[in-house]
Amino acid sequence: MNNIKQILKNKKFLPSKKMGQNFLSNHIVIDEICDNIPDLSSFDCILEIGPGLGAITEYLVSQNKPLICIELDKRLYADLKHKFKNYKNLHLINNDFLEVDLDKLTKQYKKIIVIANIPYSITTPIVLKCLSFIKIKTLYIMVQKEVADKWVYSKTSNRNAATNIINYYFDMHKIMTIKNTNFVPAPKVDSAMVLLDKKTDAPYDPKFYQFIRPFFLAKRKKLLNNLPSGIDKNKITTILIELGFDSNVRAEELNYEHWMMLYKTFKR
Repeated sequence: MNNIKQILKNKKFLPSKKMGQNFLSNHIVIDEICDNIPDLSSFDCILEIGPGLGAITEYLVSQNKPLICIELDKRLYADLKHKFKNYKNLHLINNDFLEVDLDKLTKQYKKIIVIANIPYSITTPIVLKCLSFIKIKTLYIMVQKEVADKWVYSKTSNRNAATNIINYYFDMHKIMTIKNTNFVPAPKVDSAMVLLDKKTDAPYDPKFYQFIRPFFLAKRKKLLNNLPSGIDKNKITTILIELGFDSNVRAEELNYEHWMMLYKTFKR
């Protein structure tokens, strides 16, 4: 940990709270993360989001595969550009991932894996963008532990819209938990590495998320008392009964298969 603190001090680098910057400081944890990266042989490109100081990038760039790294912070971008200047397989981009044109950036590739340590505040938008891009097949990402647990163990209650979408379109595995003390500065919560593999039998429909999200704006309310505009109460009541629910059901009690059934009915 002292090493990372010293590096940041030497670079006169103050981590940005706005960008959610927390840097891994435990080399044992970094090695374990790298050891659990899926077999890269079936992918023709690696896309790293938020490489930061390059802790994981050092491993990725050594795999002799095309590596695209997208870093928003101009200071870190300049540092990474200098640090990895001798690697011809690295394409470093200084931009916001959510603003990047992935079609243009990856037009020569067919199958991409995403490796990322992303700010917790924008986890869902980043995952949804990856989901919408057909060339991205697998995500190996660090998220807040609580979020990872909700995704992976969502067969219980307390689901939200994003959890249902992610469960429908991905096969998920929580790989490891990472204590907050392994970061500088230390976040308030623990993290987890999660592996998300797209299900080949479920092509992404972005309107599915748009359909279910309004139901969760007040998810503790009874679902029938929290209907978005344009939804016929009698029609949805009939479908819920067919699915085995009564009038007291809440949105969080339905799983992703129930929501897809509702969506398919209402999009006709």
